[in-house]
Amino acid sequence: MNKSYLIVFHGQFVNRKIIDIGDDPCFDNPPSWGICRPPTRQSVKLGDTLIFIGKVDNEYYLKGWFEVGKKLDYASALSEFPFRKNVIISTKPPLPRDCIAWEDNSLI
Repeated sequence: MNKSYLIVFHGQFVNRKIIDIGDDPCFDNPPSWGICRPPTRQSVKLGDTLIFIGKVDNEYYLKGWFEVGKKLDYASALSEFPFRKNVIISTKPPLPRDCIAWEDNSLI
């Protein structure tokens, strides 16, 4: 059975368009959702629906929604969508392994 997820993000208006500060979710073609909220991303399955609500000041706006058609690990997302703003690359070296609060076990 497919599920629906309601995802709220801090948004702002730019040219009458609600965007997340990091352009995530990205509603270009194809729409995508970046690497934030790891526990939710781990739970999402193919066929699930993601509904995005932008909070601007104290108001909530429907940004959009899409059905999950593919899930990518971090390395694949960098390769497939190299120019997407929502694929985040750190300029700092990785933390020691015992300091990481969450890790994607599919990459191990």
